[in-house]
Amino acid sequence: MKQFRFSLERMLSYRRAQAEAAEREFAAVLSQVQKIAFEIRSLEDEREVRAMELLEQRLTADTRRDVLTGHSYLQVMWMRMVRLRKELEGWQGKLDDARMRLEEARKELKALETLRESKLKEYETEKRREETREADDAARNAFLKRVRKEGGADADD
Repeated sequence: MKQFRFSLERMLSYRRAQAEAAEREFAAVLSQVQKIAFEIRSLEDEREVRAMELLEQRLTADTRRDVLTGHSYLQVMWMRMVRLRKELEGWQGKLDDARMRLEEARKELKALETLRESKLKEYETEKRREETREADDAARNAFLKRVRKEGGADADD
């Protein structure tokens, strides 16, 4: 019997490549989202520390200029956080799109892999049938040969 050959093997390879590309894209976008989220958390933490320091400066009656500089810095940090949050929203949309493409690529790949497995099982079942048929034929031929031999020996007696 011929060796198993899946007729859609090229398509399966193509789908695997698509799934891998979708996984790389998703990982890259996820990495960017995590990077921005980490930067926002870091800014929030730093802003909280600076706000506490500024409050202490007010209580210790430091110069007005230092307090205003501190407020300005807090305002700059706040604006940066707002900008990063907007950027994060845009990346979240890209992440959702990448996730959908990844899920679709995985579904298409899974469908072809399932089809391949099904065809392989069919092939193996047919191969076993053929092997059984060949073994039965060989046994039948051996039996008939023996019967003919015995029948020929009986005719000679």
